[in-house]
Amino acid sequence: MGENPVCMAVDKCDNAVSSDRKDTGLSLSPETRCHANVKLRLETNNRWYLKASSNLQHSFHEELPPESNLLGESDLNKEEMSWIETMYRNGISNGIIASVMTGYFDKEGKTQGEFLATTIDNLTKKIQKECDAVKNISPDMTVAEKTLKELDS
Repeated sequence: MGENPVCMAVDKCDNAVSSDRKDTGLSLSPETRCHANVKLRLETNNRWYLKASSNLQHSFHEELPPESNLLGESDLNKEEMSWIETMYRNGISNGIIASVMTGYFDKEGKTQGEFLATTIDNLTKKIQKECDAVKNISPDMTVAEKTLKELDS
């Protein structure tokens, strides 16, 4: 390890979490405070290390409501994946697809939670990669080469 490490406390946990995971609050008493915290050390080699004095054990947290559950590919059946692919192919943004799928799950009484745009982005990238593989389009091709392959198929 290097000399003169820089230390910092990165995050201290407070207990209360809202359903959208954005708002937090302090515990009602010191006895019910969560003592989790993350401490990092920056060494002279410009690498960050987790300090041994960090506490990664959480306690006294309220249970998250079901609507704060994040949904993903494992929650989708084949037909729903097909809907996502169709929306993607028709130029619908990942954010809109996430909203549509969350609304569908809510309306149908399926697993409670929501799809994030980043989750849909990962799914659409996977779909695109599979389509490119079928068309013999490799990731290292230029845009021009990819366009020519697309026109040939």
